[in-house]
Amino acid sequence: MDTYTKAKRRVQKKKGFFSHLSIYLVMSVFFVIINAMEPHEVWCVYPIASWGIGVAIHYLGVFGFPFTRILSDEWEEEEIAKEMDRLEHDYPLEEDHLELREVHKRKPAVPKYDERDFV
Repeated sequence: MDTYTKAKRRVQKKKGFFSHLSIYLVMSVFFVIINAMEPHEVWCVYPIASWGIGVAIHYLGVFGFPFTRILSDEWEEEEIAKEMDRLEHDYPLEEDHLELREVHKRKPAVPKYDERDFV
């Protein structure tokens, strides 16, 4: 399977999750409004909570458990590559690349104001 197809599938899964989440939020508000018409019994908690569990399971199916990617070999390889790139470009390892430059002090800027600026 090529990269485009994989990316398209992932985007469709994310789109499906956000669609599911938005419908859940709208329906939760609807349940609360209907429940407010019968204040003596609070029943809206049950469908909202059970549907919320379904949304949470859908989230985990699409995005995975938080921080599990950190434990993967793929993440470790990406981080090693980033650190190597950073070290090669930001901090040269060879001493002959280091230069000491003189620091030229700038003259303090003279404020530009006129006698009329004072009260």
